[in-house]
Amino acid sequence: MNTRFIPSLAGLALLATAYFPVAGAPIHAQAQTTSQIPRAPDGKPDFSGIWDTPKPPGGRGGGATVFDKAKMAPFKPGGEALFYEPRTGNPRHDEPRAFCMPSGFPSAFLGPYPIQIVQTPKYMVMVTEFMRVTRLIPLDGRPHAKDIEPTFYGEPIGHWEGDTLVVDATNYKRWSLDDWYYQNPKEYRMHSEAFHTIERFRRTDSITND
Repeated sequence: MNTRFIPSLAGLALLATAYFPVAGAPIHAQAQTTSQIPRAPDGKPDFSGIWDTPKPPGGRGGGATVFDKAKMAPFKPGGEALFYEPRTGNPRHDEPRAFCMPSGFPSAFLGPYPIQIVQTPKYMVMVTEFMRVTRLIPLDGRPHAKDIEPTFYGEPIGHWEGDTLVVDATNYKRWSLDDWYYQNPKEYRMHSEAFHTIERFRRTDSITND
């Protein structure tokens, strides 16, 4: 099996609405051209493989280390009060993952765990080792469903813009954004049901480890 590693939430290059950072430097010094990246039989960049998540030198990484206020868009008046929800002392609220409740998005994909991607012409499947959270992403650019029950991981839908895979997701259930509360217990970050994420996946090289 080929194992490919992401240097910083994307040796792939991953960006999601004001929250994910743009990818950092590639693992090796000399970047390769897009014509040299692995491609699927349909000619699209092939993201299939097992990817590692970003980790600072000597650290385990995780959501709390990925982004902070400096990387976020400014709040509208009153927005910060809605974003930060006090911890209540109820462990099911304060750390739902300890009770095997869903981690939510993007939290589940920001931990120090590998992510497997399986790509076909019609779908991309992302599975993280953490709780085996799975995202099934259709790649036909279909419209989002109307009047469906919001979920912890939203409704992701992908489409191609050249060699970039754009994944647009809505229909999220209100839930914790990440594990920033380990850094600051007074700032338990919550997103609302209006949460809307846009991710862009790009292959920046053809690194593989057999």
